[in-house]
Amino acid sequence: MKISHYRFDDKNEFLIKKFRQLLWGTLLLSSLFMINIFIGAGGEITRPVVILGAMICSILLAFYLIKIDKEDTARAIVLWSVTLSVTYISWLSGGLRDSSVVAYPILIVFSALLGGYKVFLSILVYIIAVVLYLGITTINGTAAHPLPPLGYEQVFDVVMLTLLSAYVAWSVSSDMNTTLGQLNDENQKVIKSRETIQLMVERDALTGLLNQPACESHFTNAINNRKSDDERIILFFLDLDNFKNVNDSFGHNAGDELLIGISDELSQLLRPCDVACRLGGDEFVLIIKRDDKFDIDYYAEEVLKVITTPYHIGNTTVRMTGSVGIAVTPENGTDFDDIRKKADIAMYKSKQSGKNTFSYYSETLHEETLRKTSILNDLKDAIEHNLLDLSIQPKIDLTTGKMNSAEALVRWNRNNPYNLQPDEFIPILESTLMIHDIGKWCIEEACRICKGWHDDGFTDMSISVNVSSVQFMRSNFIYLVANALETSGLPAQCLEIELTEHVLMQDNKTVKSQLKSLKNLGIKLSIDDFGTGYSNLSYLINFKVDTIKLDRSFIAQVNTSSDHLAVVKAVIQMAQILNLRVVAEGVESEDVKQILVDLQCDYAQGYLWSKPLSVPDFTKELRQFNGNHDPQLHQAALPA
Repeated sequence: MKISHYRFDDKNEFLIKKFRQLLWGTLLLSSLFMINIFIGAGGEITRPVVILGAMICSILLAFYLIKIDKEDTARAIVLWSVTLSVTYISWLSGGLRDSSVVAYPILIVFSALLGGYKVFLSILVYIIAVVLYLGITTINGTAAHPLPPLGYEQVFDVVMLTLLSAYVAWSVSSDMNTTLGQLNDENQKVIKSRETIQLMVERDALTGLLNQPACESHFTNAINNRKSDDERIILFFLDLDNFKNVNDSFGHNAGDELLIGISDELSQLLRPCDVACRLGGDEFVLIIKRDDKFDIDYYAEEVLKVITTPYHIGNTTVRMTGSVGIAVTPENGTDFDDIRKKADIAMYKSKQSGKNTFSYYSETLHEETLRKTSILNDLKDAIEHNLLDLSIQPKIDLTTGKMNSAEALVRWNRNNPYNLQPDEFIPILESTLMIHDIGKWCIEEACRICKGWHDDGFTDMSISVNVSSVQFMRSNFIYLVANALETSGLPAQCLEIELTEHVLMQDNKTVKSQLKSLKNLGIKLSIDDFGTGYSNLSYLINFKVDTIKLDRSFIAQVNTSSDHLAVVKAVIQMAQILNLRVVAEGVESEDVKQILVDLQCDYAQGYLWSKPLSVPDFTKELRQFNGNHDPQLHQAALPA
């Protein structure tokens, strides 16, 4: 919307208002003076009437100038015309003793308000000069300023000027009070705005907790204001376990509600000198100040209780766990970034220890972290230069004695300075995005290798691949599996994906969707290390599992422990009822093999037959083991 007539700011609006008031007041006063002159006419009235008439004309001209947006000119004309008129009247009458000079102070006030610096200064100098001149000439007798006789018209003039002065004083005072009130209101708004901005700068928008910069500032202040050497600043670094599953299963709004609920509960643990901060995502920091007798373990347990408290989100109850890392000043340092990183290191130690626990930072832990960092760098180099390999370990069909399945196992045999085994470096990879690259390569390579066996005539061979839970939960997992099958030409039923029980226990939409997609492709599903976790028979049915792998911890003692034998027997019988295959891992002796055969276990793998082999060595072993070097003869030997 275009506004054409409102081009003044608040100050100009105020000045125009005052100027109009002056014009109307002067016009009214001039008219009254003129009436007074006529009423009390006893002498010459021509010159006063002419003067007042001219002043009235100047006022009317000013109204016109205001209308055409020439306010400065209008103000100057009116102020000077009134000033000159007062001077002329006082000169003709009693000089300084004339009642008209009472108007001078009023004119000075209005010229200060309305005239601008130049007009005000010029009128002030002019009035002072006139007063001095009138006074000196009257005192010296060089100019005759006869004192007019006191009459009603003089009384009337003084009363009018007094009323005008009162009006000016009241008007200015009223406007000033109004302006001061408005300024006070605006000041309060500014103060509130600053407070709001300060909150926005210091607070996390979602939870209302302090953000990282404010957290650092509070920590620094707490360090600087320590009252004694016994006082310690304790930093708790908290990360929610598997928080992504909440967002994936219930949506981001539910995740936000959970974060708000946990933040509110954490705040209840704080004293006035403590703070809770959200660093971002599902990471929180608590900074508390206590003496050296404070029970940090107990407090950490209270923090974990807050996290594990059931939270009601909509119609769903969510139970979380968290991992906590603890760093203490001054023992672990006094710099915020340093302390936070150390608490972060301790937090990851808690995750590696099974989660839902707390750990303290220590120099030993620091050395472990440095070692892990070094390993990660070496792993990155190994990935970039294709230094990782797939080794193949056969699975033996205990019914036929044939080798018609195998497991692909990733190995780091080249340029491995720490000589790390998979159970050591895979968890390290899982803490980074590199696990996705490795997992993708493993699946693609396994499909290519198995298709090569098919091309050699061993078309009954299948291959299984271990998949990290981190990789399995990624949205593009099904796509990369399907792409690996398509690129290699391997039939989907010849690929088996091995998952741990932990993955299937995560009853959320992502897991269900991924498993359903795998089954729709025709891929086999195997549960690795069955019996070592929280085994739940329902998922064996719900997710249409094809194979369960008995962990080596059961198999190794099946020939020496009746308890282990009973467990293995029960699992095999259950699997037979559910029409599932059973693979026994870690078979290293003939007597264990025979027990498994007697229990009607389907498959076995272990050093009794072969350790994991390179692809060429395994292919050679495959031909020898199945008693046939000629693919065509091998094909003919297969049962109809």
